[in-house]
Amino acid sequence: MPFEQRTFKGPLARLVTYMTGVLSMVAAVIFSLFLLTVAAVVGFGAWAGFWWRKRKQRRSPDGQGRNGVHTNIPGRSAKSRVDDGDIIEGEATRIADEHDAEHTSSS
Repeated sequence: MPFEQRTFKGPLARLVTYMTGVLSMVAAVIFSLFLLTVAAVVGFGAWAGFWWRKRKQRRSPDGQGRNGVHTNIPGRSAKSRVDDGDIIEGEATRIADEHDAEHTSSS
């Protein structure tokens, strides 16, 4: 016997079917947002845990944490760090003016 599809002809039955479909879709959206939130929180927690474990290595004055792992930027010596652990970076351009020319040419 083939599958028989039942159709509801009354207005109340159609309303109930429509409301069931709408509620199912809303529940699916809420559930997917919940799963996305959980994934974001777990990902942030993993990143924060990794960052927390590596903080001591970043702050060591010689650029080497435990196990002798090198943490300095290539081309920069460990002596370029300030005592409180901050790194001062930037560029400077010196423009010679007349006053500088007088003092350097009289030697």
